[in-house]
Amino acid sequence: MMGDFPRSLLCMGGSDKIVPVDVYIPGCPPTPAATIYGFAVALGLLEQKMKAKTHDVDSTAAQVRHPTVPMDIRVMVEAEARLLAGYRQGGDIADELMVIFSHSDSRNIDENINTYLAERGDPRLTEIVRRLMAKVSASLTGCSKQASSKGMPA
Repeated sequence: MMGDFPRSLLCMGGSDKIVPVDVYIPGCPPTPAATIYGFAVALGLLEQKMKAKTHDVDSTAAQVRHPTVPMDIRVMVEAEARLLAGYRQGGDIADELMVIFSHSDSRNIDENINTYLAERGDPRLTEIVRRLMAKVSASLTGCSKQASSKGMPA
């Protein structure tokens, strides 16, 4: 017997022993930033669980999204977008950019990006896309420094 309250959280170890836990938020108490991050991760997990479908793994071949965009560019854009805009919104921005990349060539990519940004009219999105395009340009030209803003969407 462990005292007067043998089934309390103090004696049992933690709430994950009683109820299922998807996201752990560190800290006692957790910082506001950690709490917001935990909620963002939890919302992403919840969305994935709600959209979950059962399928036969053997009969379904994995499809690569945006196969016309080089893999290193896809990975870099998605990672950087998620860093700049957060996990969920960054993923959405990266996916929209991949669609633009897939339907563009070197002659009209800037025009298509500028049209996309003008349709959205969001200054934060514009800044994120400008940074992403600078990284893409630096990666494609092999420059280690940040690409100049010449020719980048405004």
